[in-house]
Amino acid sequence: MKKLGLVLIALLVFTTINAQKMWKNEVDDFTGKTIKVTNYYNVAKTNVGLIKASVQRVNNTFYLQLKSTSDIGCAGASDNYVMFIFTDGTKLKLKDKADINCKDDSSSLFLLSENSPLFTKAISKIRLRHSEFYTDGETSGTYTLAQILGVTK
Repeated sequence: MKKLGLVLIALLVFTTINAQKMWKNEVDDFTGKTIKVTNYYNVAKTNVGLIKASVQRVNNTFYLQLKSTSDIGCAGASDNYVMFIFTDGTKLKLKDKADINCKDDSSSLFLLSENSPLFTKAISKIRLRHSEFYTDGETSGTYTLAQILGVTK
């Protein structure tokens, strides 16, 4: 009886840990095109707000959407980027591919390669640059970016 109880508790914990929500999870019946999009989740805490992330997968192409709760300018501007510092000291910089959007809560869009370290490495800091300012954040949130990415595979 104790083993059954432990199995049920373990199942409940595992289900709760992997409870990221998908905003869209579709496979087109006619073309076989796969589209998966997660909800936004907090991935970093800054001095003045949060950095939030959503992951999109269209077939085998992955995109990362990031937005800040701080007003740091327009998403999609030509000099916009995100930089990650991983716990092993390595860094990754990605260029913003979004269309220019100056509304509050606008998100930047970053194309990810299939072998991106974001799928496997732990992040310690994130810098998100929009047209006016940048904001630095320490990783914080319910899920790591690697966990959010993993749910779309």
